[in-house]
Amino acid sequence: MNLRNSIRIMKKDWNGTINNKEIIAAIVVLPLIFTIALPVIMMIAILADPVSFLTDFPGINIILFSLNIPSNYNIYLIAATLMIKMMIIPFFLFIPGFTSSFIATDSFAGEKERKTMETMALLPITKTELIVGKILAAIVPSVSISVISFFIMGLSVNMILLPHLDGNILIFTDITDLLIAFILAPLLGFLFIQITVIISSRAKTVKNAQSVSGSLVIPLLAIFIVQMINPAFLSPLTILFISLIIGALCLLFIKIGSKLLDIERLILTL
Repeated sequence: MNLRNSIRIMKKDWNGTINNKEIIAAIVVLPLIFTIALPVIMMIAILADPVSFLTDFPGINIILFSLNIPSNYNIYLIAATLMIKMMIIPFFLFIPGFTSSFIATDSFAGEKERKTMETMALLPITKTELIVGKILAAIVPSVSISVISFFIMGLSVNMILLPHLDGNILIFTDITDLLIAFILAPLLGFLFIQITVIISSRAKTVKNAQSVSGSLVIPLLAIFIVQMINPAFLSPLTILFISLIIGALCLLFIKIGSKLLDIERLILTL
């Protein structure tokens, strides 16, 4: 496989994405909602009455013990840590999937709508190079936006809690949050992009691809619900275990995508 050919495909898709105002708006607005608006609202609610927030949980002492919260944390930081584990970090996992889906669904379905699939098929590249190029076009901005969003989210939370930090820093010093941001989230985004690109290659229109790929949110909802019920679920060991499984699936779907890609079928559906 010639990686340069894949990079050329990636750059071509980027040029199309930059000119699509709807995609740009979606991949900017959604991360802002998940990393600034929601965390700020949640932290303001915590600051209003942290005691009531904590006492609403049955078995709160067991939950806090399982989270291994530092002993020097005051009541505000304890409540904020619980909210981060339950809601804010799980919400963050939606960012790679959402931001990448708008680009990935356009990968092949968009070529069909623009009647450029035939030109794409005539390029002297292999199916694997084409698939990898389409994946790179989505994964690079997805991971970049996720990393930026993580830092914005962390800054937002710490700024809101600044009067109560007492020299502590939340999120940036938590190994679980860092593993989620730099290992689990990118791998999830990579897997979702691969599946979405395959869906896009089989769909007739971008809207069709988007409607089918929307079902990919179900696994994230499952993680979100489990994490709300058990905030200690996403521990470092659990994250690494899930990441290994997702990594193996990513390797598998590269081969599956190459086998399922039928250039002649794509041209005939134009």
